[in-house]
Amino acid sequence: EIIPHLHDIHSEHAHQMFNNIKIQNQHYRAGFITLRDAGGRDVGDIIPLFNITAQKKALNRHALLMLAGGSFIGLVLFVLFSRHVIGLEKMLSSRSQALQRELVQRAETEKELRLAQEEWEKTFAAIPDIICIQDRDMRVQRVNKAACNIMGKSPDEIEEKICHELFCGAGSPPCTDCPMLKTIEDGQPHTAEITHSHLQKIFLVSSSPVLNNQGEIVSMVHVAKDITEQKRIEEELRQSLKMEAIGRLAGGVAHDFNNLLTTILGYSELLMMDIDKDSPVRKSLKTIYDAGEKAATLTHQLLAFSRKQEIQLQPVDIDQVTTEIGKLLTRLIGENVTLELRPNAKQRIIRADPSQLEQIIMNLAVNAKDSMPGGGRLTIETGSIFLDQAFAQSHKGIKPGPHVMLSISDTGEGMEPEIMEKIFDPFFTTKELGKGTGLGLATVFGIIKQHNGYIHVDSEPGSGTTFKIYFPHITDAIEEKEKTSLPLPSGTENILVVDDEKNIIDVAVATLKPLGYKITATRDPREAVILHQKASKPFDLLLTDVIMPEMNGRQLAEILTAKQPTLKIVYMSGYTDDIIKRHTTMGQKFTLINKPLLPHVLAKKLREILDGDIGSGQAARYSSNPDKFTEVPQT
Repeated sequence: EIIPHLHDIHSEHAHQMFNNIKIQNQHYRAGFITLRDAGGRDVGDIIPLFNITAQKKALNRHALLMLAGGSFIGLVLFVLFSRHVIGLEKMLSSRSQALQRELVQRAETEKELRLAQEEWEKTFAAIPDIICIQDRDMRVQRVNKAACNIMGKSPDEIEEKICHELFCGAGSPPCTDCPMLKTIEDGQPHTAEITHSHLQKIFLVSSSPVLNNQGEIVSMVHVAKDITEQKRIEEELRQSLKMEAIGRLAGGVAHDFNNLLTTILGYSELLMMDIDKDSPVRKSLKTIYDAGEKAATLTHQLLAFSRKQEIQLQPVDIDQVTTEIGKLLTRLIGENVTLELRPNAKQRIIRADPSQLEQIIMNLAVNAKDSMPGGGRLTIETGSIFLDQAFAQSHKGIKPGPHVMLSISDTGEGMEPEIMEKIFDPFFTTKELGKGTGLGLATVFGIIKQHNGYIHVDSEPGSGTTFKIYFPHITDAIEEKEKTSLPLPSGTENILVVDDEKNIIDVAVATLKPLGYKITATRDPREAVILHQKASKPFDLLLTDVIMPEMNGRQLAEILTAKQPTLKIVYMSGYTDDIIKRHTTMGQKFTLINKPLLPHVLAKKLREILDGDIGSGQAARYSSNPDKFTEVPQT
């Protein structure tokens, strides 16, 4: 059993030991020594054997003990390590979850910040006012989209520029009353109204400081709101209020003033009827009469300027009116002014009061003549034009659509801008004292507004003036109406005259009684009710003032017509149409004669009313012109 071990050993490994030889369940440790003869030949081996069975068993026991102890210790260490690892895993898992939550929260916060930033950017860009963020040196750090649009520049062209140089030009000083300078001085917000001439705009500029934790200004927010349109509207409102005030004044004095004119014109006319035409007294009366008519015209101008003058709208051919008025203008403007008429309107029908349209042309022609003391050219032109939405938006007070244009131009002295701003103001005039009332253009403005028109003025000093008036075009046909001029008619009807002014009653009685009418007159409406009740013969017509103390004309008419439905009602008034409407019942059938009351007008119109159904079944209105009669819808 040893031989196989020996054969495995090379000779040169002699004297070496080898272990773990197991023979018959015994463990040995063996070695060998080679024996050689004198010739060096191997003759055998000496093999020592050491029995190590007991040591082997002891070694195995020790190894087993060590293995068991090591396993136990390893198990203990493994358990401890496992617990430590589990603890680490739990800690790491907890920290990982916390980190994940933090990452989620951070992502949500970043998203909210991004959305807030985007929202702020959108809001900043959407604000229509100019917004600039500036440093203490008034150098622009950032601007919004509106600033770029209004100034016509990109952000790169605006940012890092000095504020006042940016708005007013390089080298320009800060604006007068600049709120930014005040904010730099005291650290408080300030606001000022600033006009930028090169932008042709008016801005409401405000500045607000941005402070750090120490209360020091780090930047300023500059906001400029364009209030150009607002200022224009405010100016229009002031103008409107001014005109309304004058209108109320005119309406308030019109009644009393027209009562006085009724006395002056009425008696002047009655006296002239009884005096020979060649009498010097008649000439004096004619002078008084003419002065009264001028006074009545002045009242009408006041009412027209305030847009409260009664107008009688009807389809009018503007070319025809222009051509006819041109015949009168030739004598009016004089020989040193050349009149050129250009009636070129293809669509030339408008809804207007012909007499008021003539007044517009006459007033503008007179002004044009006065602006050409050395002579010149006056051109009156008409034309058809379609005003689009863009024109309507840039010219307030006009609606888009087809219009008829009336242009009146002169080659006169022209006007300064500051004069043009005031030309439509009442009582404003550039003429010498006593040569103008200042109501001409104000009247023109009022008439045009009453006709839903629009007037535009172009003028420069030394280059003349052009007035362009736009009236809405209509497609209605023009009805031809015959003018009548009848002699003073007589009558035998029974008429009740009521007016709180004695002079009005006297004029009415002096006019109608000689013509054969039976006149009953009183200044007290309550007495008129009694007279109506006690009358032996029913009255055919009630001629009454509208505004009277204690009982007005409407109330009186209601009481009398309740008892006598066939009674015809004629109102007299020096007020405007609006006031008449406020003092009459909606749907009431009535007739109105405007004061001043002229004898020939009163006689002719009452005869027409008594002979027809006007006043009892048709509402109508009369002017002081005896040749014009216009029916109007019921009020």
